[in-house]
Amino acid sequence: MSKSGGNAEVIAKKGDVILQLGKDGVGEGVRNVLVASVALSLASPVFAAMFDGRFSEGHNLSPASPRTVPLPDDDPESIIMICKIAHIQTSQLPVKTTAMAVSKLALACNKYDCVDGVRSWAIIWIAALLEDPDAADFEKMLLATHLLELPSEFSRVSQRLMRDHNTIFSVTKAMDGHDFLPFLAKSPARRAT
Repeated sequence: MSKSGGNAEVIAKKGDVILQLGKDGVGEGVRNVLVASVALSLASPVFAAMFDGRFSEGHNLSPASPRTVPLPDDDPESIIMICKIAHIQTSQLPVKTTAMAVSKLALACNKYDCVDGVRSWAIIWIAALLEDPDAADFEKMLLATHLLELPSEFSRVSQRLMRDHNTIFSVTKAMDGHDFLPFLAKSPARRAT
């Protein structure tokens, strides 16, 4: 990824928004990413609302003077992956990743309501993890498959977790500190009613 304007990573050369990801002193610190608000708006109704002018983040958007939008509470790698998918830069995505990374991505997709664009990549990543005999964090994969609405993969992860896993399943680990119970959230049967 090229750099522009000091420390901004460029995802969209003519971007009008700089996403300020992370916090000082945490992980890699603050990362600035230049993106196009229109691409994120098409991928996510949350970003669409953020950038449509109703909120300060959407005022006076211009590639000549990109507006900085802080997202300090989001996982920087997950937001960058969402941005790459939204900007059709999928050649820059990893072919394999960890269960923790997929879980964090699923949480970000759930927050920004952009599951549809990420789903096909998650299928690839979960399949690779299930093929790995040393794969761990099945609880994280279970959470990710639920949040990304992947019923077939959810079933495969559940079966693998129950059949092959020698440790006790931890709901706390699966929920990753969130207060929702993913197994009772919106299932396909509940959405139809």
